[in-house]
Formats: sequence, C-alpha cells, structure tokens
Amino acid sequence: MWLKILRSLYLAARRLLLGTGISFLPPFSWVKKAALRRLRGNGRVPVLGSWMRRDPGDRLNLGVNGVYEPVDTAFVGRVVRPGDTVVDVGANIGYYTCFMARLVGPAGRVVAFEPAPDLIGILRDNVVHNGYANVQVENRAVTETTGPLTLYMEDGRPEDNRIFSDGEGERTAQPVQGVRLDDVPVLKEHPPTFIKMDIQGAEILALRGMRRVLKESPEVCVLLEYWPYGLIRAGFRPEDLVEELHAAGLEVCRVADDGDLVPVAIGQLKDLCGEGKGQYINLVAAPPARMRSLTADPHPSE
Repeated sequence: MWLKILRSLYLAARRLLLGTGISFLPPFSWVKKAALRRLRGNGRVPVLGSWMRRDPGDRLNLGVNGVYEPVDTAFVGRVVRPGDTVVDVGANIGYYTCFMARLVGPAGRVVAFEPAPDLIGILRDNVVHNGYANVQVENRAVTETTGPLTLYMEDGRPEDNRIFSDGEGERTAQPVQGVRLDDVPVLKEHPPTFIKMDIQGAEILALRGMRRVLKESPEVCVLLEYWPYGLIRAGFRPEDLVEELHAAGLEVCRVADDGDLVPVAIGQLKDLCGEGKGQYINLVAAPPARMRSLTADPHPSE
C-alpha cells in the first residue's frame, strides 16, 4: 500500500513541478532521489492487478510509472478476451504475461516464451507468486527452426538480447533452445487469438516459424514492433517484415498515439519511422475479417 502512495505522491509532484526546474534544487532534489531509489528497487510493486518482481535496475520503470508502454497496454486490454489462448513472444519479466493471464481468466491460457537465463527466473516467479495457473512458461526463443541456437546478451540491458550477432557492442554468447510456434503442441490444439511479439529485430524469423499457426487461426491478432534499425542489423530490409505479414494473409495497421489502428502501406514505412536506433512504431496484423472488427470499433470497452 505504501508503494502505491509513494508512487502517487511522486507522480503528482512531477506533474506539478514539470518545467519549473525546482526539482533540481535542494531540498527537492534530495527528496526526488530518495523516492526514486525506493521506487526503483528490486522489490515487488503493484502492476495492473499483479504484484511484480522487477529486474535489477527496473529497466521497465514499473516502480515509478506502474505501467509500461501505456498505448500498447491499453490495446492489449481491449482485444484480449476471457477464454482466449494468447502468446507472449519475448516475455521478459512477465509484464504482458501477467496482465494477459488476468484478462483471459481461468478458462483461457497464456504461453510465454523467454530465452534469457537472467529473466526466465523472474518471469516464472511472477507467474507463480500471483497464482496464474493458466500460464505456460517456455524457456525458449521463438524463431524459424526448432533446436539449439545462440542468444547474444548485452550486460545490463536484458531488453536488448538478440538471437543474431551483428558485432554491435560487447555481448555474451549464451546457448539456448529455439522453437517454431508451429511445433508447440498446445497451439495445435488451441489456435491463438492474440500474439504479442517484441524480439529485437528477429520478428521475421519468428513469423516464418508460425505460418501454420497464422493460417489456422482466423481470429488471430498480432501486435509487434517495427524497428528498422534492428531488422537491418538482423540482415533484412525493413519492408520485409510487412511483406512477410502480407504473405501470411494478414492486413497491417500501425498503432497511433491515441490507440487507434491506422492502415499502413509498405511505401509509407519510411515516412512513418526512420532507421535510427531509437526509432520504432508498433504494428497490428490480422486476417481481413478480424481487422475489420478491430478498426470498426477500436475502443469497444470504453
């Protein structure tokens, strides 16, 4: 309870003092630093109805903000329904995994994939601590082949682990297991209705390994990151991602800042998003009928 109070007080003070420069002056700066140290610790914090253990350093900034990627989070909250089978590709510590576990309820299921050894323990702990018996955790990387591969991990930045080596920075090579979604037994029995994917430029490889799943899931909706820099580092053209989605029979929209879905053509990509390291947009892909339902009533729960 006290963490919720501290977070509320900090956010209220931040809004009040924004642009004044007062927060950089003593004693306000001392109070700010003390509050941030407490909020950014490694203890559990309340997040979307779950108590979440964070990674060291709280890279998702859950202690301060209580929510990560608010536009995407709101979209997930609108489209994931009770009883759904959903997939979290690149689950990290389980932010979306735990949120979706609450959304699908006891009649649904979440299959969460995370290959990184420094994250999988936190992910499993968050699932168990919150009592989500409807979650299946897989310590594997989703890609185009099933079998051993190498994960290249950057120290201190677990959100930027990659399954390809591009020579950028110092990375530790970690043997892990890869898997095609098409080879996952539970997804053969229960076609997924929602797939969230954030895997640092390896999305095309994952899509190649889930072609059967996408074909046999008429209600599927895929939320994924379009990150030209990462796609290029992985050896692809940025437009290859949308071409792969189209080849799977999916229509593609971008997620606007207000959460609405806006149709996007391949020729628009360069204008929408540059190729700098920090430039990306989020895309939603779905079969035509499913996309029509998503765009016809973009905020059904509001």
